[in-house]
Amino acid sequence: MKSGDMRIRNTPFYWISGAIFALVGAGGLIVNAYISLTHQETSGKIIEIMNSRNSNYKPKYSYIVEGKEYTNHDNLNLKYDIYEVGQEISVLYKEDDPTDAMLNNKVLNYGTFMIFLILGLIPYIEKLLLRLVSKFV
Repeated sequence: MKSGDMRIRNTPFYWISGAIFALVGAGGLIVNAYISLTHQETSGKIIEIMNSRNSNYKPKYSYIVEGKEYTNHDNLNLKYDIYEVGQEISVLYKEDDPTDAMLNNKVLNYGTFMIFLILGLIPYIEKLLLRLVSKFV
């Protein structure tokens, strides 16, 4: 390991940025777990892809709850259109207010926050591993 690498790893920035990434990741996972517990899941269908002024895509979708059809749009503001008109989707809605709904995209909801958590834990895992290795070397 180069001496420059150790200087970077011993700075407060390295440890604070790791803590911030880990907190953002953990917080996002907690919020998503809360949403999963407080919302019901139903199937829906993309009915339109709306383009905003800044070329972001906002999928508009319909879904049925207890025989009544609802229409909503998601504020994902995606740069890339990952949905197609007619595509079957999973929708999460509040049981007491079915108009309050969101797309259930597990990759966006959980994957992003898992990456933040893992990146944030790297400095701490590295320090733990270095301590373990130094005891045996």
